[in-house]
Amino acid sequence: MANGEPGASAPLQRITEQIDLFQDEAAQIEDREAWQLLRVRWVGRKQGIVRSLLGQLKDVPPAEKKDFGQVVNQLKELVEERLASLDEALTERERLQAERSAAVDVTLPGRQPVLGSVHPVNLVTQKIVEIFTGLGYSVADGPEVEDDYHNFEALNFPPDHDPHHAGAQSTDSDHLPRSGLPARQRPSTLADVPPSGRLGGG
Repeated sequence: MANGEPGASAPLQRITEQIDLFQDEAAQIEDREAWQLLRVRWVGRKQGIVRSLLGQLKDVPPAEKKDFGQVVNQLKELVEERLASLDEALTERERLQAERSAAVDVTLPGRQPVLGSVHPVNLVTQKIVEIFTGLGYSVADGPEVEDDYHNFEALNFPPDHDPHHAGAQSTDSDHLPRSGLPARQRPSTLADVPPSGRLGGG
């Protein structure tokens, strides 16, 4: 008796319906997660539909056991073949997606490089400046090279002060080549900056 024909036994009719149901469910698979759920539902070792149908063989009338077993095996082969086909198609799709994700689009703007952070010494300097300016102090900037006047006379050092002329001018490392100007002897030379209008090293 052919499957689905009028008068087919109830067990055989039920298997025929299961075949149609599987085909409908398999046609809706779009991703790996759905494929995995379909596989477990139909050929799972514990509660798979195919295994459940095979377990019903003992309850089928003896005259129908042969046909029932053949139809269940056909369903099993159909399910396994379709699952394998879907698995292959999904694997190929995943491979193509991975290739597209890894590809570099040369038409896109370049990636913005990661910028470095502020040096710890500069961070501490900025914090110190914030604290003292908050207390009413101001920040004076000046040149690294000073003339003799701003190194000494402007700070009220007397002319006979030991490093004033003889000591400072006799040290070659304290003077820039060619200019003869001495390097700034002490930070306090900037104390004369605001009154003399030399802020910023002008």
